[in-house]
Amino acid sequence: MMGLTHAAISAAAVSIAITSADPWVLGIAALSSQIPDLDTTDSTAGKILYPVAAWIEKRYTHRTVTHCINATFLLAIAALPLWYYFGNWHLWAAVPLGHFFSAVADCFTKEGVCIFYPSPVRWVSAMNPNKRLRVGSTPEYWVLATAIAALLISYNIQTAGGLTLQLNQVLGNKDSVEQVLNKDGSTHLIYIDVTGTRTSDRTRVKSRFFLVEQLGGNFLIQDQTGLYQTGKEIIVSSLKATASNNASTQIQPLTFNDEEPAAVLESLAAAHPGSAIYLSGSLQIDAPEELIITPTPGQFQSISSSGELIKLQYHPIELAAGQLLNQFATGQLTAKIIYPAPRL
Repeated sequence: MMGLTHAAISAAAVSIAITSADPWVLGIAALSSQIPDLDTTDSTAGKILYPVAAWIEKRYTHRTVTHCINATFLLAIAALPLWYYFGNWHLWAAVPLGHFFSAVADCFTKEGVCIFYPSPVRWVSAMNPNKRLRVGSTPEYWVLATAIAALLISYNIQTAGGLTLQLNQVLGNKDSVEQVLNKDGSTHLIYIDVTGTRTSDRTRVKSRFFLVEQLGGNFLIQDQTGLYQTGKEIIVSSLKATASNNASTQIQPLTFNDEEPAAVLESLAAAHPGSAIYLSGSLQIDAPEELIITPTPGQFQSISSSGELIKLQYHPIELAAGQLLNQFATGQLTAKIIYPAPRL
């Protein structure tokens, strides 16, 4: 079997077996697939490492000592430093698995493989030698094409979050949103395509929202009209999350000790131009009678008051700065700063 075929088979099989699309992992698997053919100087690996291949070729029959399970176990031990130094077991696993799948693939060739060497029994895929693969034959090129196709499909699935995520996306359930949020929420803007019904007037919703935060088993989402919580303001029938532009998220605590919060909030907004800032926490203000809060029916209430105490939950900073103007406050807030601001 050609070295290229071995590389494609091992890379595809390793990608599927350990659900990885890491180029380093796939590259190591492809390189490890060449190790079995170090028992002959006619192979590509044997020509590159000629002294090693020549030494093995003089002492062992082709497809014996380098193609067996014992060799796979030895490689697993030899590759342990990859796991230790890089902290990535996928890199380690790619070595023995890349070798193993390559050795097994040779069971489909004319000569077969002594997979349990030193046992002389050769494992073959078909009793009729004419049904086995020949190097460079048309059937081998079909195997090569199939392995490459499997590798591309696996790579696409893994880079998109894995098979489970793809299935959840098709089903449109909240698990897919959680997976995307956990995977890309700290580095990307997450948008959700929502299909459902508004609880306020029973109108249908089929639109894209920005995902602000997960609240328990629901999601706080935003469009150009305001904030909504799934499961409360919007009863959803389908959700599909998409990781969009690269973004950064910062969490900044704010402490007020009988001071004007509006000035601090305006300064914070000015320090982060082009960012979306959401405030959470509670403040005790000195003039609650001057505080104007106008709830929007059918939307998430991100600010509420009870006497001198006001509570904020992911309240947009631009609204808070205006509402707290000329107030003095004591308390703590947390600012969630997302850059760049989402397009609503």
